[in-house]
Amino acid sequence: MGHRPRTEGQTMTDIESRMASRFDHHDPELARDGVPQKVYRHLREKCPFTWSDAYEGFWVASTYADIEDVIRDPDTFASAGGILIPDPSNQMSPEDQQERIEMRRGVIGPPVSYDPPVHTPIRRKLEPLFSPAVVREREDYIRSVADEWIDSFMADGQCDLITQFCAPVPTIVVLNWLGLHDEDWKVWSDAVLDQFSRPGQYGPDISAVDLGKLLAILHDRRDHPGDDVVTAITQIRVDGEPLHDLEMVSLLAQLVFAGLDTTTNATASTFVELYRRPELREELANTPNHDRLWASAIEEFLRYTCPIQGFKRTARNKSSVAGRAIEAGQRVYMIWASANFDEREFDRPDLVDIRRTTNRHMTFGRGIHRCLGSHLARLEMKVMVQQVLRRLGDYTVDESKLRLHHDVGIAYGYESLPIEFNPGGGKRSGAGDVPTSVSAS
Repeated sequence: MGHRPRTEGQTMTDIESRMASRFDHHDPELARDGVPQKVYRHLREKCPFTWSDAYEGFWVASTYADIEDVIRDPDTFASAGGILIPDPSNQMSPEDQQERIEMRRGVIGPPVSYDPPVHTPIRRKLEPLFSPAVVREREDYIRSVADEWIDSFMADGQCDLITQFCAPVPTIVVLNWLGLHDEDWKVWSDAVLDQFSRPGQYGPDISAVDLGKLLAILHDRRDHPGDDVVTAITQIRVDGEPLHDLEMVSLLAQLVFAGLDTTTNATASTFVELYRRPELREELANTPNHDRLWASAIEEFLRYTCPIQGFKRTARNKSSVAGRAIEAGQRVYMIWASANFDEREFDRPDLVDIRRTTNRHMTFGRGIHRCLGSHLARLEMKVMVQQVLRRLGDYTVDESKLRLHHDVGIAYGYESLPIEFNPGGGKRSGAGDVPTSVSAS
């Protein structure tokens, strides 16, 4: 995890104690090497379900079991009140927020901030387009995009893996997948990366995107249907009525952004963890055809890096979790990244075990709002890691230059990832080509 000097006088015990009494996931002290998981472990051990008075107050769920209780009960715990704390898109009065929760229509836009029964037809229409079978058909295309970007910096012997690979590759893949113009990739990519460098910005700046252009594409696809996600959005019906323009644009933009920051951060963090574990890097580089090993390895890095730290739900009515009384309207923040390291669920969770057989991590959420694009994200990660190990297998990372995002309250990842490698390294290849050697750095 990235290195930053700790604030003068602040010890790990001080931070743990402060977080236990007033948890603030946006506290800059969490953006330090190894600090988040130490804080989360302290929460699980000392106050697994606790109240924080930050941001007008909310409950904090840190154990796997408590988070699962909340996430699997959408009738009690709503997404329609927004999923972030604080919520940048939520400028509504408490009364209007409650009305949206009762209507089960989200504040941000579908589908992640909608609840059943409104959520159901949206999910039902889109889910087949993100199935494992459909995703597998894109593997060669994803590999070609990854190779093109490696080609662009291969002769230099160095690059920033985030800005030159981990961000552009999934951006182009997702835009193409959704049926949008991939020549606009940099606008989308910059909007995702900029959110991590601006203090107080919680989520991508959608104003950077030409929403009028998106709406024009939606209207064109409605009048001239194709076989893509954009067309499917125009065909969604809720209670017999189509989504209105704002809902369609919000949904489309959300699908793009959701497909970018998660994959970018998870893949970049995986490259860092592989650099720190040369024996794993060598094993994976030399076994590109071992599908089962690669599948379990990707799951393990998703668990370990957990690019999305957590989301919240809002109680519709009085309830209880872990024996604590929850009042209607109170918010519950679920720390996915803490659940992923819960010792009651995972054996030796601090170990990166690429052969872990039981790995029900929460990186993609759980229940009705489980990440729609999870299969695509897995494939993108696999292909991107394979091609870097194939072609840049000897890469080195100057860890003194690694910096985490200034705020890891929503997304965990790095500001940049400068690497050096042999510019005369591996050529373009398929997954099945085994490199002649991998330098154990």
